[in-house]
Amino acid sequence: MHKWANQDLEQKNIPISPFSALLNKQLLNEIIDELHHYKGIVLVDAKLQDGTEVMVRL
Repeated sequence: MHKWANQDLEQKNIPISPFSALLNKQLLNEIIDELHHYKGIVLVDAKLQDGTEVMVRL
């Protein structure tokens, strides 16, 4: 995400402040809007040695 944010800054000529609240809010809104197109995608699929399984889907 950090790499994507830096590429976005280069294209839009936004002042460099990667941790400003406004920039983070804008990036999160764009990410959330884009993720709406990928419902059902698996974000995390982990199986530990003790048998614990975790799966996170949109």
